[in-house]
Amino acid sequence: MLRYLRVVVPGIFLVKPNLREMQQLIGEDLDTAEAQERAARGLVERGESEIVALTLGADGAVLAWSGGSSRIPAPRLATRSAVRAGDSFVGALVLRLAQDHSATSK
Repeated sequence: MLRYLRVVVPGIFLVKPNLREMQQLIGEDLDTAEAQERAARGLVERGESEIVALTLGADGAVLAWSGGSSRIPAPRLATRSAVRAGDSFVGALVLRLAQDHSATSK
């Protein structure tokens, strides 16, 4: 999928798959934290995207960029619905990046 997108849109800056999408994308189960981080870093290392934000629901997210990766814990909230959670995550991440915060800043 990302290889197709690179042909259509060269130079992808940010991709945000959820766990299911990432597993389908790379064709393997990602049932450990190490496997999840390895998969996210792999997309960056292969030049598929500059930043990968792998969302994991209540388990938070993995953010990968050239030079590293970080696991971000999910805030502990009463969940009413997961609808639009990914959109909210991307909105907050893009806002932080637009405010001149790097992927590595907290």
